[in-house]
Amino acid sequence: MKKRLIQLLAIIMLLALGTCVCFASPTVVSPGANSVHDGDSILVSVKLTEKQTIRVSVIRQMEEVKAAVYETTVDEAGNEQTKEVSPAEYKPYDASKLTEADVALLAAGETKDAKGNPIKLSNGSAVKTLYGETVSGPVDYKNASDLGFYTKQISSLKPGLYVIQVDVLGKKIEQKEGEEASEGDYEIIESVKSYVALKEKPKETPVADNGIFSTRNTALQFLQNLLRSLFR
Repeated sequence: MKKRLIQLLAIIMLLALGTCVCFASPTVVSPGANSVHDGDSILVSVKLTEKQTIRVSVIRQMEEVKAAVYETTVDEAGNEQTKEVSPAEYKPYDASKLTEADVALLAAGETKDAKGNPIKLSNGSAVKTLYGETVSGPVDYKNASDLGFYTKQISSLKPGLYVIQVDVLGKKIEQKEGEEASEGDYEIIESVKSYVALKEKPKETPVADNGIFSTRNTALQFLQNLLRSLFR
């Protein structure tokens, strides 16, 4: 009896493991996590190791410069009603002095440490709460094999802090009665984020003409003319 009970428990465990829903998370291989680059473009590359559909967005990080203003009124029935009088204002987050360690701190999303003290960046400024503004996407990509890559070059970006967000899509959300139909609404199984700071590309310093290159060009021209005269 005891032996049969053990066998039954073993079968139940095998069935439970067999029905376990497991999946591999996508990996942002480019740009590197918490990296800093010069220029106005980034190559987005996402590695997928199973058949799944993802949604890729490039989001620019913004900081609040003016909080929204709200007004609360009371109607005749005594109910309070709050409405926005003035919307919040934002500006792109300045990434010109960020290091890779700074980007990692911003990616963590924490503004205070365990003791409640503000977390500081390498330049002494405090980590702020940031807000997102989508500048590319969202783009849906369906991987139909066990190994695949989504790759796209994003150009004409301004200096700033950006987030590559990859959402793993699940089932399509069914519209309830009375709701407006909208395409592309899916359950989000998981979200993967990778932060990257873009800085303005340094201006190239013009090389002074010291006569070396002009001398080389003259010598080359002389040899070319000599060879032509020999083989005429």
